[in-house]
Amino acid sequence: GRYVAFLDADDAYLPLRLQRHVEVLDRMPGVHMVQSELVHWYSWELPAARKDDDYVRPFLRPDDHLLTPPDGLLLAIAVPLYSAGICNITVRREVLLELGGSDARFCAEFEDQVLLAKIYLHKTTYVLQAHLARYRRHAGSWTRRAKQQGAARGLQDCPRRLFRAWLVEYVDGSGVRDPAL
Repeated sequence: GRYVAFLDADDAYLPLRLQRHVEVLDRMPGVHMVQSELVHWYSWELPAARKDDDYVRPFLRPDDHLLTPPDGLLLAIAVPLYSAGICNITVRREVLLELGGSDARFCAEFEDQVLLAKIYLHKTTYVLQAHLARYRRHAGSWTRRAKQQGAARGLQDCPRRLFRAWLVEYVDGSGVRDPAL
């Protein structure tokens, strides 16, 4: 297909999510990725046992808007909650092929962040201010377990540290010159 949309096994799309993303990509050929907002969802915990309620990330801006490179990456670094989750993006297939997808070193942790960093650094993103996906939060999630196991390996192998080192190397080698980076 022309577009790729991601969905982890424990997350959910809300009605019209794919339709709204595809409409933007079809209408705007200069846009490479569509990002919408998501709801952090605690649906697998009984309400009485929940430590947290479902919540919506606050928007940094109230309007739909374009993020041109490298603004998306700068926002993702400065405001980690701004970065898209994998379930709320749709990207042109050709962009994934051009950028080489994720990175095999991050197949268990931070693969989403690697992919998003590449897209944010080089391509234009349309931010659709609509909540169109649910990101499920629970103690048994694969992502949470992988990050806990990674942290237990020690500081030298800490996945977050490895990702940050990768990011510095990637940006330095990208040819993108921006004083803020």
